[in-house]
Amino acid sequence: MKQIRARLTVLLFCVALVTFSLSVLIFILIRSGVILERDTVEHILFGYAVRDFLLLLLAALLLLVMINIMSRRMSNPIRELCRGMNEIAAGNFDVEVHLRNRGRDRADDYAELQRNFNLMAAELKNSEYLRKDFIASVSHQMKTPLSVIRGYASLLCDERIGEDERREYARLIARESERLSELTSNMLRLSRIDHQEILPRQERFSLDEQMRQAVLLLEPKWSEKQLDLDLELEPVEFVGDEELMEQVWLNLTDNAVKFTEKGGAIRLELKRQKDGSICGSVADNGPGMDRKTASRVFEQFFRGEGAQKTSGSGLGLALAKRIVELHGGSISVDSCEGCGSVFTVVLPKRKDDALPAKGAEK
Repeated sequence: MKQIRARLTVLLFCVALVTFSLSVLIFILIRSGVILERDTVEHILFGYAVRDFLLLLLAALLLLVMINIMSRRMSNPIRELCRGMNEIAAGNFDVEVHLRNRGRDRADDYAELQRNFNLMAAELKNSEYLRKDFIASVSHQMKTPLSVIRGYASLLCDERIGEDERREYARLIARESERLSELTSNMLRLSRIDHQEILPRQERFSLDEQMRQAVLLLEPKWSEKQLDLDLELEPVEFVGDEELMEQVWLNLTDNAVKFTEKGGAIRLELKRQKDGSICGSVADNGPGMDRKTASRVFEQFFRGEGAQKTSGSGLGLALAKRIVELHGGSISVDSCEGCGSVFTVVLPKRKDDALPAKGAEK
């Protein structure tokens, strides 16, 4: 393309030179009076025609050059984007396009296109990292219970083991199977709502009654550890997805029971604040967490040092956080080592008071 432009430039220069020379020659002939002779009039007219033709040719060539330059300037960003698209299609998400600055009107369009492309590439790169990290985390989480189940199942096939050992192995297999079931259930729930922005179902329900039901469902666990439960729940109605919100209180209460020592205490509170928002909390007097662990406790598959001794998938709190955010609220933790933990959920005041209560006649 550079050679073509160079040749066009030389050709234009030659045409301009010939045109200028012809114009000067005609001017000299007119001043000298040669054009008065009858036999030279036709030549002069022919010279004018040649000059006009050359000027027309010059204009056409200039137009072609301008079209070439404009099309090249306009197609360069497109070619750049095409190369970037090919890189992304090949799995290279590190690609980034660089466009030159142009006129203000066009620069805005091209700059916007560039920013969107680079943003897309960055998002795809992050998604790829998250996907790989997610697969690695899931594989790691599933590997342990599967290994335990396989190991104890092999031992059960040994006819030499006693009845007590057989029952213990069966209990361990059932425990790890339950752990796998919890992991897959949480993964399915999290996958279902991870990219969801609008609640599909919204209805009015009693939030305090929902928290009581969560405590009752976990009664075998806290009764076994002889925990002291203190409930201070104000009557509060809320509009949202009842099934999802139930999962929040189940996860928070289950964590409190799990990390509270035998004979410890758990406190659940629910109240409506002055600004109309709803504040619910689950507190325990367990071992607590250091600042670093508390800052990462809502990450998927993250489990602190103390959590390694207990069963769990590392998805419960991440799921609770996503559900609360989906309802427009926030969740936080206040904890320190040796002082227990307090998980607080703040739900905003909703404007959906016109929604009927669950089971109400329409």
